[in-house]
Amino acid sequence: MTFSDISNSEGTEQRSVLKRGIWGTLLYEAGVDSLVHSSCDVKLLLAQRFIRLVAFGQTTLILALFFRELEISDYKIGIFMTLTLFGDVLLSYFLTLYADDMGRRTVIYWGVLLMIISGLVFAFSNNYWYLLIAAIIGVISPSGDETGPFKSIEESTLAHLTPHNQISDIFAWHGLFGTLGVALGSVSSGFIIHYLQETLLWSKLDAYRFIFLSYSSMAVIKLVLTFFLSDACEVGVMAHHQGDANERSALLQYHSQNNETDNTSSAEEEKPNWLNLLWGKPLSKESHAIIYKLCFIFSLDSLGYGVMNNSWLVVYFIEKFKIHEETMGTVIFTTNIISSFSSLASSAIYKRTGPIKAIVFTHFPSALFMSLIPACQTIPWAMVLLLLRSCTQSMDVVPRSAFLSSIVHPEERTKVMGIVNIVKTLARSIGPILTGILSEKGVMWIGFLITGICEAGHDFGLLVAFLWVDKFIAQQVANL
Repeated sequence: MTFSDISNSEGTEQRSVLKRGIWGTLLYEAGVDSLVHSSCDVKLLLAQRFIRLVAFGQTTLILALFFRELEISDYKIGIFMTLTLFGDVLLSYFLTLYADDMGRRTVIYWGVLLMIISGLVFAFSNNYWYLLIAAIIGVISPSGDETGPFKSIEESTLAHLTPHNQISDIFAWHGLFGTLGVALGSVSSGFIIHYLQETLLWSKLDAYRFIFLSYSSMAVIKLVLTFFLSDACEVGVMAHHQGDANERSALLQYHSQNNETDNTSSAEEEKPNWLNLLWGKPLSKESHAIIYKLCFIFSLDSLGYGVMNNSWLVVYFIEKFKIHEETMGTVIFTTNIISSFSSLASSAIYKRTGPIKAIVFTHFPSALFMSLIPACQTIPWAMVLLLLRSCTQSMDVVPRSAFLSSIVHPEERTKVMGIVNIVKTLARSIGPILTGILSEKGVMWIGFLITGICEAGHDFGLLVAFLWVDKFIAQQVANL
């Protein structure tokens, strides 16, 4: 799939919209037709993401609170979150690096089994070190966001299972099901804990343990869904469907020509170098030129997000405004519901502005609203800013995913997306320990400012390094 293909097909689709009625246009813009006509494998992958994010959303609400019930210091909680993300980096590195060789479904099986084990350890152990080991070698999300190898494999698989003119729609639904899952997980976690404590008179600690049992149960459901995925998900079938597996991306060619990149032969590209130790089979020179910039820019965004992830956000609001877990769960649910449906609108923005402008125009307001939250002394204003952030927080996900899946060669897609996600996770892992220190010193509000600055830096860097992508697409559309 290339950006020239996308721009050609999208130009045709946009002209055909004029022939549709109002409802037909709305369904087209929301990507409903693309979802309905997608393959069974696509629907299964979307269902798996929903189930997985429900589980992540449930545990995120109570993770930091769970450790506080065990009388573990905020500094150690920050250490735990950081080391958990480091463990995720190692796990994701090995599994995504060899996912296409081992089989994508096989990698998903192992990832789900690690989810099950992690949940069970948290449900039955009080020992900090056992919990830390389970989180490092297993799959636990400190932020409610993606962790483990799943996201890279899913996005790469969706990219080759979906016609190029529908890819932004499918990624929009992929994002929507994820944020809906987090929303449902957070609100259900709050109500379950409230019911167990108020009606069944359970202790807080026992109620939290029940949530981790629910986490393992969700993983079992995900495992069952994985068994129904077909051979079409594998990379060998991808090559069959796409024809020439060595097809060069038109976008990469455009970038190489405009930057006078040395187009060496494939044999020269595959000469051994130190990068082989990190990436296995060497990536093409075009991908090298792109991936360094991507890793640096996206790591800024991830660093900012890691500083004030959902777990620490819950702690901040509960401590400052004295609200209950049930209320905070409802708040997280509301923000994620808003984020879910705003992600559908991002597909339409992507089609009209190009991926880079779509990312920046939706991401920067989110960073601004986040940095202003500490200025609020009353909960209504803080909630307003949190809701405003949620309106655009997920709108950059669709153009970002479509951009990543299309800017590299098809046969390198899983590896490149895996590397980028690993670097993002590594950057995100630095944040929690910093927030733990800020919390112990009573200045957690500084974390909001750090998040805003890092996310704004990401937006500026993306404009400087990749605005040419939008120009390329505009040229393709103009030539239709």
